[in-house]
Amino acid sequence: MLGHAARPYPLKAGKPQRILIINFQIMLSLILIFTAMSMPSTVFILTGFMKTIPYDLEDSGRIDGANEWIIYLQGHNYASDCPLHRPGNHL
Repeated sequence: MLGHAARPYPLKAGKPQRILIINFQIMLSLILIFTAMSMPSTVFILTGFMKTIPYDLEDSGRIDGANEWIIYLQGHNYASDCPLHRPGNHL
């Protein structure tokens, strides 16, 4: 396992990954590659989680006088909705 870590690029890396690794530092390029590879599954899981949060919390923000932009920036109604987002952020 340690022998593979000393190589300048992963064995089965495609051409874009090799270009990243050759042009940048090895650790930075690996961080970028692994982040890009995990992003679709993260978005898929978090989208499903965020859809389970009740829409009524958004309505309560509107009743309190918030417009769409305020609701978007503050995570719907920040005081009541933000604690509901915390379990999804720790997935």
